[in-house]
Amino acid sequence: MVTGTSARISAFAAVMLACLVAGSSHPAQADHVVTKEEHLQFQEGLRCHREHDFEEALSCRLPLAGTGIAETQYDVGRTNACAEGVAEDYVEAYAWFILSARNGRLDARKARNELKPHMCPEVIARAFERAGELEAFSEWPGS
Repeated sequence: MVTGTSARISAFAAVMLACLVAGSSHPAQADHVVTKEEHLQFQEGLRCHREHDFEEALSCRLPLAGTGIAETQYDVGRTNACAEGVAEDYVEAYAWFILSARNGRLDARKARNELKPHMCPEVIARAFERAGELEAFSEWPGS
């Protein structure tokens, strides 16, 4: 039986894989009209992720996440939760899942709820603060 951190990572990775498999190749957004350039950048991020070039995938996704595209916000959350090219960061992951859910990605709420049992109330509060900080940025990293 797998316990502790390994079990937590394995369970979360299984949920994220299921969500990724169910995902689409077209970005979802709330009030943002996706441009042709953004769509191409989204596709490039998917290609990089499939090739396990997680750092490059993240550099493609961050600017798009900053525009309110729920799909890329979800992807950035998953990247932080699963430590794909970055250090594992549940606060950052939870914050991006909050924004993604607000912008219409339904499974972002499920992903956020998967993290919640592994976070104390103070850390969850910090994630909500971080979501507010991310929402307030006018210039996004990588843009």
